[in-house]
Amino acid sequence: MEVVSITIPGPPTGKQRARSGKGHHYTPKKTVEYEKKVATLATLAMKGTPPFIGPVKSYLVAYWPIPSSWPKTKKTMAVEGVRRPGKPDADNIEKIIWDACSGIIFVDDKQIVDWGGKKFYSENPRVEITLTEI
Repeated sequence: MEVVSITIPGPPTGKQRARSGKGHHYTPKKTVEYEKKVATLATLAMKGTPPFIGPVKSYLVAYWPIPSSWPKTKKTMAVEGVRRPGKPDADNIEKIIWDACSGIIFVDDKQIVDWGGKKFYSENPRVEITLTEI
């Protein structure tokens, strides 16, 4: 069983919808930049090994920054995991990461047959993802 873990520093980002303008479609800049960052980290994590070819399990934990405007009680609840983030949707976070990892960690995201995750606040915003060939 092969396992690859990646930590993506910075606030989690959800996959944005493609946009249209001036007669063409384009992917928003924020999505493109985040996918490049994830792809670079995925390439480093694979250390030159080929992508998984079998079914894959994905588990993701996303940590958002605690808003500085919150009062101390809310911040404490966030650090303790009592208060949890909502947006963006978990599936949009997974999608941006899975798209970036396609062709690097696994051949195609259709190989992902088992997935799950959690969302928290943290003073160290990041996304941790573990991908396991099963």
